[in-house]
Amino acid sequence: MRINNESSTGVQNTLSMLSSSRSKSLERLATALRINRASDDAAGLGVSESLRSQIRDNQMSQRNANDGLGMLQIADSGTQQITDSLQRMKELALQSANGTYNATDRSAMQKEYDALRGSIGQIAQSSTYNGQSLLTGGSSGVSFQVSGDASGAGTINFQSPVDLSADLGLGDISSQGNASSAMSSIDDAMKNVLGMRSSFGAAMNRLDSTVSQLGNSISNITDAESRIRDTDYAAETTKNTRDMILQKSSMAMAAQANQMSSGVLGLLQ
Repeated sequence: MRINNESSTGVQNTLSMLSSSRSKSLERLATALRINRASDDAAGLGVSESLRSQIRDNQMSQRNANDGLGMLQIADSGTQQITDSLQRMKELALQSANGTYNATDRSAMQKEYDALRGSIGQIAQSSTYNGQSLLTGGSSGVSFQVSGDASGAGTINFQSPVDLSADLGLGDISSQGNASSAMSSIDDAMKNVLGMRSSFGAAMNRLDSTVSQLGNSISNITDAESRIRDTDYAAETTKNTRDMILQKSSMAMAAQANQMSSGVLGLLQ
């Protein structure tokens, strides 16, 4: 005689499915991720990984932009000191151009004038970032990579067109005539320095705006990625509780189904 306990088999299949479902729920609750492997949601995993790549690109781009700001701040600080030196040299030239001073007076003024001229070259030479000179000219300039886009659209450039460490042709103030000529030379040098500072300021404003934009982008993309990848704790907890109740109920029914089979043995006694 063959005994086929179909009720018990059906209950066992239900128990197996509930056990698998609960294992997934517990894993999602433990990892806080709805997608732990490709089989959980193949399409969702692909979108999620793409968004994660964008997030990391933007984070690195933001760091690049902040590094660029640090570099430009050093350059701007150097040109500010040079501007102060040029302004003081202009005052000395104006003073020397006045006929009330004698040769001894102008000699004393010339000493300060020469010291300030020397300080301009020293400031230009010492204004460096990571070994790169910022105020000594150069045809190529510096570019900051602030996007995952490898094209020129992902870069911000700045250039120091004038070598401020070189002789700027500032002359001397040893006489009234020389002092008048020096004033004109100082004005030309001042225009060049202020032009450089304007370029630095424009690049800094662009980098500031880029840092802010990237921060907003990171926040928005992270939120989008979280909606796809992360566990909905309310829904998953509810599902896990439901599966646990059904699992306990199925176990009780499995016991009842097994008792039905044992009743057949009574007929054989």
